[in-house]
Amino acid sequence: LAGRDPHELLASEPLIRYDRNQWGGRLADEYLRRAGITPHERFELNALGAIAVMVDRGLGVSIVPDFAQPWPAGLDLARLPLPLPSEPRRIGAVWSRSSVRIRLVMAFLKEGRTVAGV
Repeated sequence: LAGRDPHELLASEPLIRYDRNQWGGRLADEYLRRAGITPHERFELNALGAIAVMVDRGLGVSIVPDFAQPWPAGLDLARLPLPLPSEPRRIGAVWSRSSVRIRLVMAFLKEGRTVAGV
């Protein structure tokens, strides 16, 4: 499956859907709608590790956030980039203004901005 077009895979293979109650699942759902893909839904799960195992076992394909490992051990998965741009994931930071570690908080925020290109 690794060499096939991602949209063709999503339209033809069973979809193991990331739970639409999760932020990433909503993004995946929006992507499918924008791409005009009506998937053949098989399962809807909120556990990324379980989705990865099911894909490894040949039960379907999925759209999940490009999260870092550790995947469950021993999985043979292919990551395919999606052709259409997707909505970026936004994150925030909350801290106590009276924290004794305010310099560490500021360093963390600075690095986050650097990585995000902001």
